[in-house]
Amino acid sequence: MPQKFNVLSIDGGGLKGLIAIKILQVIETITGAPTGDQFDLLAGTSTGGLISCALSATSDSLVSLYNLEDIERLYLQVAQDIFNQGGSVYGGEEAGKLEQLLRKTFGSQRLSAVSKPVFIPTFDLNKKKLVVFKTRTAKKDISRDVSLVQVCRATSAISPVFPPYTMLYHGRSMRCEDAGTHLKNPALCALAEVWKHREYYGRDLKEKDIVMLSVSTGSYRKEGADWSTDIRQVMNSQRMDMDYIRSEKLDIDFEKVNYLRVDMNLDGSSFSLEQLLTWLSRIRSLSQNQKFRTDIYKLLVETS
Repeated sequence: MPQKFNVLSIDGGGLKGLIAIKILQVIETITGAPTGDQFDLLAGTSTGGLISCALSATSDSLVSLYNLEDIERLYLQVAQDIFNQGGSVYGGEEAGKLEQLLRKTFGSQRLSAVSKPVFIPTFDLNKKKLVVFKTRTAKKDISRDVSLVQVCRATSAISPVFPPYTMLYHGRSMRCEDAGTHLKNPALCALAEVWKHREYYGRDLKEKDIVMLSVSTGSYRKEGADWSTDIRQVMNSQRMDMDYIRSEKLDIDFEKVNYLRVDMNLDGSSFSLEQLLTWLSRIRSLSQNQKFRTDIYKLLVETS
């Protein structure tokens, strides 16, 4: 029997990545296992891409260097050192400070050498198209095997804080910006990646063998519960994903996928550390919610 293939997808959202980190910490307490050990593919846009890279960073291609607590400390350092108490004033040094921190965090590690495969989009302003950094293609083509520092800079280059990031990829120059405007939630595209290349990922997969945990960094739904197991709720809002899936003629029965999306419906579109404190009690309440505990346990433990 084929094993389950677990996919973690994390939305974009700048420093609100701390929300995703806190949600994942709650899930760790429910499952009793580190986040990095529970998934076979890590997908993320912008801040979600940074978290995915950090969870997959390694010194030996086997054991992850960082856990969620380490990543949380890195985010708090960014908030304090780069964003000037909320990010309302920019001095032009933010990109340099971020790159310095990324180099300290990831060193020279490349996309092909991570502990778990990653799937991280950026938007190329030169070609006016999405480009996705993938461990799968990096292992096959050295011209796509860029460093994690480059991946993180490209996926998180959001104006006016971080200007477009120029890099060489697959033999051409790209001018990259944050992909969040185009693909804030990369879950369905990551699902399409697994389905299209399931032979590569080493599984004879059916839809029922795929597990997808999608984590929001804020409020993109204005009504409903703080989480959902119904994948149909996101399909109408993910037009780019669905267009890609149709263009690739991927015959997939979405409703058979084991799916859960956490979207806390938090108020406010901006981020500050003060706001985070007010959100923490709601996020922690998930660990006391028996229905949430049951749904997460079914998704990540019983399906394993």
